[in-house]
Amino acid sequence: MRRFIWLRRIVWFCLAFIAAISLFVGGVWWWLHPTVVRTEGVVYAVRKEKDLTVDVLRPRGAKGRGVITLVSGGWKSRRDSLQDIIVAPLLRRGYTIFILV
Repeated sequence: MRRFIWLRRIVWFCLAFIAAISLFVGGVWWWLHPTVVRTEGVVYAVRKEKDLTVDVLRPRGAKGRGVITLVSGGWKSRRDSLQDIIVAPLLRRGYTIFILV
């Protein structure tokens, strides 16, 4: 009979451990993926017949403050170079992110 009590305790411990890890991973995922409205390809200038564009990431609780980020490297500029995860802490604080491409 004692064996079943220990087995039951081990099973409950394992279930509690799995639940705690699941809550932690879910919380981290939620924090790094804030709800944003993304507007892509807003033309702000034309240079040598090439459009210079900006992408705007606006969080749900925008507070009227913004951060400009420049996305380029190796003389190339790609829209997908900046992931939302990188600027997630700023978006959570209400900053609007302007990504110059």
